[in-house]
Amino acid sequence: MSAPAYQYATSPTAIQAEASQGLFTAWQLAADIPQVRKDLMSRHNYQKNFYHMLRELGLGSPLIGPTFAHWDLDWIINNFLVGAITTASTGPGTNVTFSLDPTSMYTNTMPGNVTGVFSYLAEMDIITFPDNTKAQVIKGGVNMTANPFLVTVQPLQTTVDLATRLLAGGRYWISDNAFAEGTYGAKPKIPRVYRWSNNTQIIKSNFGESGTSATNKMPFRNVEGDEGSLLILGGDATDKLHFSRISKALFFGQQNNNLLAISDATGINTPIGTTQGLDNYVTTYGNQLPYPVGQFDMDDFDALGEIFNREMIASKNILMPMAYNLHSQIDNTLKDYMDYTSFKYASETWPFKFDAASMGMNDPKDFFLWLQFSGLSKNSYHFLMKHQQELDEIQRAGTIGYSWINTGFALPVEAYNNPEGYENNMAPTIGYKYKALQGYSREMSVSWTGGAPVKARATSSLDAYQMDITSELGGDFSLGNQMIKIVPQ
Repeated sequence: MSAPAYQYATSPTAIQAEASQGLFTAWQLAADIPQVRKDLMSRHNYQKNFYHMLRELGLGSPLIGPTFAHWDLDWIINNFLVGAITTASTGPGTNVTFSLDPTSMYTNTMPGNVTGVFSYLAEMDIITFPDNTKAQVIKGGVNMTANPFLVTVQPLQTTVDLATRLLAGGRYWISDNAFAEGTYGAKPKIPRVYRWSNNTQIIKSNFGESGTSATNKMPFRNVEGDEGSLLILGGDATDKLHFSRISKALFFGQQNNNLLAISDATGINTPIGTTQGLDNYVTTYGNQLPYPVGQFDMDDFDALGEIFNREMIASKNILMPMAYNLHSQIDNTLKDYMDYTSFKYASETWPFKFDAASMGMNDPKDFFLWLQFSGLSKNSYHFLMKHQQELDEIQRAGTIGYSWINTGFALPVEAYNNPEGYENNMAPTIGYKYKALQGYSREMSVSWTGGAPVKARATSSLDAYQMDITSELGGDFSLGNQMIKIVPQ
């Protein structure tokens, strides 16, 4: 599928530009005013973005501080990676000593700031090799300065030589363990705990008019049939811009505290905190599924399911926000699959086969079915596809030269047990948090200043009618290992 050769539009120059009246006015949606509903359909319709999707699903929650965190609990790993062989085999039945690869060791800081060094390979564990021969761990030790986690294993059968089975760089499966009567207890295997944290990000938008326009009641217009009620022209555009900025922060944000800006109140530089968005979170902590552009097929759904199975997800409902191009590719794949399997079988096999002439048709091809797929269920997983307009051309992230136009995500939708121990211990895997305290919310804070003719807080230094919107929020994600980014090649 090749990208269309877009002709980029420009703003009109032959006519006078004019701010359009709209339905959205500073988060105070005029849905209950019938006189202005006709203004909803404008040249550029407002589409639900990523932020509004999360908000509609109820995935936003208040937060007191500028940062937030939670613990992600890992599952017990039943395999390991060999680093280097330190004492090689000298023949069948002889022991081998090796060091674990660093990826199979970890320093774990548990809640309460208790830190320790751990590995899931323990003494008396039995290792099963691909040819079904086995070895047992008889000694495990730690020397953090030389060879961390030196492990000695012996073959279960004296005829087995580990020289050709246990190799540096090899990954092996821990099948079980075995103890003799009266021996000591098993070594504990403590799950890994990850602490994830994120920042809130302050986002501001502004719409204002000079004092002269305010005096002349521009950019205001009376609501038809309800004289004295004013719509603010241009306010809807400011709202849409602000919603878009929030959505892009939650989707594309990258956590950073290195930027500084002068604080008007204190007179000193203060850090600018940005938030980590969904894409950066999945790229950092999740999985990637590459595919050739234009060739996303049924096997790719199997690959998604295989990753979910490997990561042992609890949910069977998978939300798939994606760009229009990827959605089109999947739609074509499903249509072709249906055309050449079930529908083709049904149209050519008795008793489903029909007589075109008896139905008043000249040709069997006159009988057709329009198909549009918004999801499918395969291998027990329910994939719910959602076209995400932020990833598209022409004025968004899918602009020519960027790969977003063919990108998508597969996200399990579920609530998980939050180990942080809040009152409500169940938390969603995707969502956002906004600053709020004692009834005051900064999810969408709107303030007005104005000149003489309007009912707003008057200003002494600026004779202008001005709307300021401030939001402070950040993306709240968890269980990144269960999320997948679909990446075009």
